[in-house]
Amino acid sequence: MRILYIRENNSGCGYYRCFVPALFLNCSGHQVDFSYRLKKQHLKEYYIIFLQRAYSPFLIEILEEKRDAKLYYDIDDLLTGLYNEHHMFDFYKEKKKDMETIISLCDGIISPSQILLEKLSYLNKNQIYFPNLLINNFETNTVKKDKKSIIFAGTRSHKEDYKKYSSVFKKLREDHGIKMIFFGFKPDDFDESWMEYIEPVSIFDYQNRLSEIDASIGLALLENNEFKRSKSVIKFAEYSSAGIISVLSEVGAFKDIPDEICIKIDSKESLFNSIEQLMNKQDHEILNKTRGYIKENFHISIAAKYLSKITDFEKDFTFNKEIYNNLKKRFLMSDDLNDIIFSKSNYYIVGNSQTANEIVKIFKDRKITINGVVESDDDIPKDSNVIICSKGYPGEIKSKLNEKGIKNIYSVY
Repeated sequence: MRILYIRENNSGCGYYRCFVPALFLNCSGHQVDFSYRLKKQHLKEYYIIFLQRAYSPFLIEILEEKRDAKLYYDIDDLLTGLYNEHHMFDFYKEKKKDMETIISLCDGIISPSQILLEKLSYLNKNQIYFPNLLINNFETNTVKKDKKSIIFAGTRSHKEDYKKYSSVFKKLREDHGIKMIFFGFKPDDFDESWMEYIEPVSIFDYQNRLSEIDASIGLALLENNEFKRSKSVIKFAEYSSAGIISVLSEVGAFKDIPDEICIKIDSKESLFNSIEQLMNKQDHEILNKTRGYIKENFHISIAAKYLSKITDFEKDFTFNKEIYNNLKKRFLMSDDLNDIIFSKSNYYIVGNSQTANEIVKIFKDRKITINGVVESDDDIPKDSNVIICSKGYPGEIKSKLNEKGIKNIYSVY
């Protein structure tokens, strides 16, 4: 069966919503391709097409045509209802109407959040729950870690979540000498005397890097607003699989996680008391109880349970390293991106990652001139073609470039 994933980018969202299910399907004998844009011929060439976070108005005309393929809209955040303070609010506010139209024209909507599906039910009644699933670290890491080290992993969108509880951690520092580790973002009150910042890594390296970090307690603290209530619980699965106990806000889907395998908090006082108790425990019995739950609810092999609601996908899954590596290459640099990039000129590359160096080498081999490799978007002219290779949050960079009037933007990691 030929299946196509149209993805927004190669970030964590693209990885969990496109690459992971594609790996399951590929290892189960299906042909899966990736693209950044939907073309009219795709409607005849593929049996099923998944659109991830799509918002381009050009899609509407294509979707209104008669088609043989089944199209499903995949979304993992309430992008049609961002709160005003979110750093991508202005960007998605302009896209909301087009997104709603696209969702309504698809044959169904897929999400890792039941709450999010309910929120979007006014647009599409055919709803399919498909959780974010893990590939690596199938068994919970049981290596004992520093009980006084606490990690908060995520993008800069979690700055406000941390800020709300920052006084609690300062008190814990005074009373118990804790260390705070921030993986992916740096808070405004960062203090290097008791805080550590770890830069973002490729999503393909993320889970292994998380497992290496010497922290025993992981934070998934969310403000209680409509957007945060609609999020998935993948952070709990990532922490648990890395041998880290999750301390979760009692918000949204986090409420449904069994109490015996995590700690839930609903106030500053409960957060302080919970962490204090965890540091005083001799054994992490909570982690021992998470193993079966993680395997039964977040392992890639259960994908058929949910995909079968779309069509009769093969249920036998055998992980194949060769398939994984080949699919990863196609995911990072799909054919249509090659066509787009190498048919243009006037290029700027944003980022200093290893991927950026690889892109530069490809351009030199093809004798294509690069105007500049920069670390920020400050000095890029309006008529440029920009390739984002940054390790940071790509949506923020893309939004700034859009504000400058730059339209041709591609993300490669």
